[in-house]
Amino acid sequence: MSYPKSLYTVLDILKLTTDPGDIVLDFFAGSGTTAHAVLELNKQDEGNRQFILVEQLEKHIAVCKERLKKVMPKGDFISCELKSDNQTFLDRILSATNSDALLDIWNEMFKGVSVLKWYLDTDNIEEAKKEFMAIDDIEQQKKCLIELLNKSNLYVHYSEMDDENADVSDIDKRLTHSFYKKGDTDAES
Repeated sequence: MSYPKSLYTVLDILKLTTDPGDIVLDFFAGSGTTAHAVLELNKQDEGNRQFILVEQLEKHIAVCKERLKKVMPKGDFISCELKSDNQTFLDRILSATNSDALLDIWNEMFKGVSVLKWYLDTDNIEEAKKEFMAIDDIEQQKKCLIELLNKSNLYVHYSEMDDENADVSDIDKRLTHSFYKKGDTDAES
């Protein structure tokens, strides 16, 4: 991490802004400084604060997990990952090595229109497919496919996880419902 947050600054902020039973949310977990500060403050005032860390970058997640293993009393924590939806297509597009692979992805994307941006004209798919196949640069083809993806659906939304097309396992559904139940009494409905 190039510029991790200062443990002592975060600790001071938590002292001023939290109570011993609070849950602290950090949307930019980075190296895990906020979690470390929560644990340190709990030691100081015998609190039972909990934390939720959110991180997108794999290298930061690895650093964060290692740090938590070192500073947690028993090293016990739960790590969850969002269920991929259109992210799967994005990953496949980026790793494709030829136009045939991209054409296969194109065909799959247009089977499930929900993966596409909502404003696309799907009435002219065959014409658009011909234009796509006429592109002779693989990088341009990749850009074209990426542009078609609905980026707000990179991961399965809570409201969509019961849709059988989302292919969310029962255990993942139970975990998600139990997580949201704390603040949402309608989570089970």
